[in-house]
Amino acid sequence: MNYLDALRSVNNLDGTFVELGFGKGNSLKEFISFMNGGDIDKREIYIYESFNGYRKPTVEDKEAFVERGFKRPIQPAYDIVHTINKKVHLVKGYIEDTFSTQPPSRVAIVHSHLVGYSSTQFALKQLASKLLDNGIVIITDYEKYPGTKQAVDEFIYDRPKQWKFSKGNGFITIKKIKIEEVSTKVSRTRSSLV
Repeated sequence: MNYLDALRSVNNLDGTFVELGFGKGNSLKEFISFMNGGDIDKREIYIYESFNGYRKPTVEDKEAFVERGFKRPIQPAYDIVHTINKKVHLVKGYIEDTFSTQPPSRVAIVHSHLVGYSSTQFALKQLASKLLDNGIVIITDYEKYPGTKQAVDEFIYDRPKQWKFSKGNGFITIKKIKIEEVSTKVSRTRSSLV
């Protein structure tokens, strides 16, 4: 599976696109080109990015990155607003500090570049209730960053019937599964001896 296949899988859902960790904006530019090209539905976009580099790593991150590493300028994020005819919300700051101030509602797609355990864990828990049934979370760097992998694995382990895990080409997806309520009624029949 490639990115386009993953994104097309939710074309029937009417929800927003959430970008967690903008970086240089290359992934989001690619996704917007799919939207503008008609390959996938155009969506309102939320971008969450600190523009101050990574938070302090936790023990789970196993020193895979350094605090304040990968600091990027904000201007490319401002510029991306002009590349699509949909509303783009830019939320500056760490997800743990900013999510409650501008939370998206009905989410169809989450694309996560978060590399830290605590940020990934926080984002998954917060967005789980916002993600529509059959919505997807695309996570890059799952294999590269141990904290990201551990946060995703713990999240799925705690909710095995609610999420379907799939590997793509350089990323993973987790899909929110609609859980059908199972009827608790039991039908009873009488048996008679002849």
